[in-house]
Amino acid sequence: MNIFQKMFGKKSIPNSPYLSIGGLIPPSMNQAGLLNAYGQIGWLHAVVFRIALGCSEVEWTLFDSSNPEKPKQIYKHPILTLLKQVNPFQTSNEFIALDTIYNELVGESYWVLNNNGLNEPAEIILPYPQKMSVVPAKNFPYVKGYVYGVGVEAVPFDVNEVIHFKYPNPLNQYHGLAPAQAIGINLDAEQNADKWVNQFFYNSARPDGVIQFDYNLSDEQFDKLKKQWSEKYKGVSKAHQVALLEGGGKYLQIQNTIKDMDFPNLKQKNRDVILGVWGMPQSALGISENVNKSNAEAGDYQYRRDLIKPRLTWKKAKLQEQLIPKFRKSENLTLDFKEVVHQTTDEKIQAAESGMRAGYLTINEARTMQGYDPLPNGDMLLVPLNLIPTPTSGKVTSNVQNIPPDDKSSTSGITSKLTPSEWEDNYAEGTPHWAIDMNPSLFAQEFVEELKENKLSKLLEVGCGNGRDSIFFSRAGMNVTAIDVSPSAVELAQGNADKENITNIRFMVANVEELPFADNEFESLFTLSVIHSTNLQKTIPQIARVVRKGGLVFIYLYADTEYVSGKVENHITVDDFTTLLHDNEFEIMDFYSEQVDEFDEYGEKHNILVTLLRR
Repeated sequence: MNIFQKMFGKKSIPNSPYLSIGGLIPPSMNQAGLLNAYGQIGWLHAVVFRIALGCSEVEWTLFDSSNPEKPKQIYKHPILTLLKQVNPFQTSNEFIALDTIYNELVGESYWVLNNNGLNEPAEIILPYPQKMSVVPAKNFPYVKGYVYGVGVEAVPFDVNEVIHFKYPNPLNQYHGLAPAQAIGINLDAEQNADKWVNQFFYNSARPDGVIQFDYNLSDEQFDKLKKQWSEKYKGVSKAHQVALLEGGGKYLQIQNTIKDMDFPNLKQKNRDVILGVWGMPQSALGISENVNKSNAEAGDYQYRRDLIKPRLTWKKAKLQEQLIPKFRKSENLTLDFKEVVHQTTDEKIQAAESGMRAGYLTINEARTMQGYDPLPNGDMLLVPLNLIPTPTSGKVTSNVQNIPPDDKSSTSGITSKLTPSEWEDNYAEGTPHWAIDMNPSLFAQEFVEELKENKLSKLLEVGCGNGRDSIFFSRAGMNVTAIDVSPSAVELAQGNADKENITNIRFMVANVEELPFADNEFESLFTLSVIHSTNLQKTIPQIARVVRKGGLVFIYLYADTEYVSGKVENHITVDDFTTLLHDNEFEIMDFYSEQVDEFDEYGEKHNILVTLLRR
């Protein structure tokens, strides 16, 4: 005889007698009463079903933990098959949902296992919990077995045939105590309030008032009055009509009205009690009181974190202990489930930004996390500028790998690599690849935040190119002067600014090695991917001259460039560069270096130096 024949082959057995727990739960709220209330009390159904739906979405996973440090996921196994196909009559979602409903309403559920020819569980049946009894063993708190039903119709089960899930019950360790049982009185009050209102509209048999006469009525007068009253005023369609009384009759009300009973506040109190005992956020149930997009998303996060995940974790622990060992060769198998707590939008943004700023996410990886398309040059790590230790005085030492050892020949690398005419040729032959993208650089966006924090606004950009960062700085409220050694570049930048109706940028043709500006004229300076092609022994002093004391300078340059053809251009070493900065009285606030390992789409790979300086 299989499980179905044992459990469902005979007539249903009436529910076992109600057992009070401390005398606090009304008789109507025993196990059967709570299961009935689920279909009668709206807020109880809403909360419990919402939890059941969340739990039913579980996706079980299985791992081989022979190597605890590197567990290997298993995608096909009888355990996974069983949990996905529990029995021929229910899907796994239906099964878990009903199991959750039982636990939330009566505090316990039972999984009855049906083994196959290999003596491994092949089916799981979910019996009615109110019909299951626990048979205690002599040595408390051990269990001898289980019985489904009562009397001659009872069906016994061995301990190994049943997995008993239950919430902690301090008064009875053999049975669970549900959240619903803790608010039985409130659930009764909710039901009674609805019944009272319903009966109010149907004019219940108990009189809401009496008709008083100053004299005694004859039997004939009494019968006539009773008939007329019932015909005119009894029934939902005749409720609350004005009564017309003859012969000195007076109607005296003896029952409170709906207003007197204050049902709106009572029902809201009951609702809050129901939500409170489960810790259910109002927004998770669609309640719009004091809800906006932000805290609605936070409510869904809280619902999954505090309601769904702990219940699945609880169930996982029980299955790991009592289901997994029933399968052969299961000593190293570990059951788990896919993450059910999803990040909020703010958390996703924070994770992407912090990962990118900390240097373990590329720009494109951060964009992908937010659902944006990758950028052509976005597969680059922006390593934090403070990864190279910077002493408070003296020469900066580098911990960056792949930097050639410092020698006398390295200082000769501080020379002009591209002449002004060569820069002009790049633009005159057509817009170069670095001048196509009009989106502001991430470095410009970061630098603006530093400028705002330090209340600096007068900015010089060296090497404006197509003007993308110049335009961004202007829109951010900066007073911008933008220079480039190429007249064609300046013309291109000016044209792009005109298209954007930006008229307050001063574009100029100028060489950073001989800046045509007064001493201390600017509060800040920004240069991106330019000055490595200049004579840095001339450029750095010029930058120091035009930026006032306390001003900020951002420099991004290449220490060396390797081409796919095998050609290598060495510009400057880290030690030479930092020495040059200190010699010109710059304080290095942040500094980093990165050797790019792969060639970009233009056949180049660079050793990048980036620094934030204070004059």
